[in-house]
Amino acid sequence: MAKASDLAPSTIHRIWREHGLKPHRIETFKLSNDPKFVEKVRDIVGLYVNPPEHALVLSVDEKSQIQALDRTQPGLPMKRGRGATMTHDFRFLRLIDKQTPAELDLHLILDNYAAHKTEAVKRWLARHPRFHVHFTPSSASWINAVESLFATLTKRRLKRGVFRSVIELNQAICAYLDAHNAAPKPFHWTAPANTIIAKHHRGKCLLESLH
Repeated sequence: MAKASDLAPSTIHRIWREHGLKPHRIETFKLSNDPKFVEKVRDIVGLYVNPPEHALVLSVDEKSQIQALDRTQPGLPMKRGRGATMTHDFRFLRLIDKQTPAELDLHLILDNYAAHKTEAVKRWLARHPRFHVHFTPSSASWINAVESLFATLTKRRLKRGVFRSVIELNQAICAYLDAHNAAPKPFHWTAPANTIIAKHHRGKCLLESLH
């Protein structure tokens, strides 16, 4: 901005300070352009507010942007034609299958991460018909209820923590989750699907008016 306005950087900072402006803290916001946005929102919100009988609804995601100072188990190398290994997806699915009552249908809310849509994962799901997957709209991870837990975990335990090894990091996460589960509080989804859809529509109209 200093270059564009032909003012000294110190002058720009003084103006920002006097007006309480903090442009370095402004976060970008991306509006979902998923063509099935409305359909997916109604589907997922419906699972929250009116879940099916004889079923368990699970919000699933990976917690990113956390790392120990010492990475003792680096990821497997990338190979041409495919991404990183996806064995963790199968381990997780098998764990859910093993530790939940067999008579329950399982509804998994997932993001659009490509690994969830591979042919191998699709074949596994086809062999386990009690699993039903529901994908969130693109650029709308906030509709996945597990993001609320991740935000709390980050704020209360990980944000200012220093973890010198993967073991320390795992222990910190497990300790937090154990304490959280010892006194659990139910999460209640309150935003109606129609309200979300209307806000999304207004946001699209606003963005279109700016171009």
